[in-house]
Amino acid sequence: MRVLIVHPHLSSGGGSIRVVKNFSRCLEKRGIESSVMTLTPCGNLEGGYEGSDLYFPASYGYRSSGRSSGLGEGLRLIKDIISLSSMLKRYAEDYDVVNLYNFPSTWAAYGITKPVVWMFNEPGDVRANLRRSLLLRAVYGLGVSMDKYIINKFIDTICVGDDSNRDRVKRRYGREPHIIPYGMDIGVSFPEKNNEIRDLYGLGSRFVVLHPGMISPQKNQLESLKAIERLRKKIKDIVLVFTGISPRGAYRKAIDAYVSEKGLEKHVIFTGHLREDVSRQLYRTSDVTVFPEKTEGGWLYPFEVITSGAPLVVSRAFAASGLIAREKLGLVTDDISCAIEYIFLNPGKTRETSERAFAWVRKNFGWDNFTGQMVDVFNSVIP
Repeated sequence: MRVLIVHPHLSSGGGSIRVVKNFSRCLEKRGIESSVMTLTPCGNLEGGYEGSDLYFPASYGYRSSGRSSGLGEGLRLIKDIISLSSMLKRYAEDYDVVNLYNFPSTWAAYGITKPVVWMFNEPGDVRANLRRSLLLRAVYGLGVSMDKYIINKFIDTICVGDDSNRDRVKRRYGREPHIIPYGMDIGVSFPEKNNEIRDLYGLGSRFVVLHPGMISPQKNQLESLKAIERLRKKIKDIVLVFTGISPRGAYRKAIDAYVSEKGLEKHVIFTGHLREDVSRQLYRTSDVTVFPEKTEGGWLYPFEVITSGAPLVVSRAFAASGLIAREKLGLVTDDISCAIEYIFLNPGKTRETSERAFAWVRKNFGWDNFTGQMVDVFNSVIP
């Protein structure tokens, strides 16, 4: 079996790189050949990845703006689709199955005759629920119709990580997907806090609230800022740490304006994009990690937080919120400040929840299990 893994922009970081990296490694262990196709690879991917070949344009010049609507972003998406489609037509015939991750790789599959399996994670920009002009709303409506047609015409099978994404697939496309939880890199014992990273970022003994992810309206960093503003008199040493790419745009300007207006400069740190090992160290040292997403968000991040031993808070809109609530792996709420205060006031109960969550994830998630189930799906669609 030969597998072509397609992701639009691995340079943007995030959980998808971890999925591609570990999936490729596990496929290689099983003797299955795989290649990775992307428009902008992460620096450490160039020249091959985990035993896989890597296909990408020699020059592309794309950098995400952090916006999900507007003419400029629309033109970039069109460019992505055309480039990915061209590459797919060039390489797909040499493989037995094509494995897609993230919009707009799904649209690039238009006309592909090889079996296609889509790992549905974050919804594409065509689905984002943001304010639009009449023209953009009309384009949006057309895009939704096209999306449904392309998915149901050219995608053989859809896979999701949890029940909430299964329900979204059923609502959007009228199809029953396979539920395959992602794997995780999990230690044997519950991790203890890493104080060295606190010294590196000048955190000392402060109460650390970590908010991972690219600065964008979907990640909703403004809600975390509002929570810190409400709590700073109750938790005097509180500090909010934003990790992730920080594009200079309207949303970042709104963030900076709020920090200045409320006098929060001493309570906020921007780290920028971090290496995976540094991110994990920050997870381990945080007193709470929050995901107040407005939209579904990435599935993998909160479980990485759990395996790092950090307390977890996610919004109700978050993709994995149903699983997190059902298994009591963290707090699911849209009142982020209330959740942070609860964790601050109840360290003993919070520790018990984190240890129980760690044990549950260690028992139920693994990359070998993920790979085995994906291979079963591949075999089911290959003639």
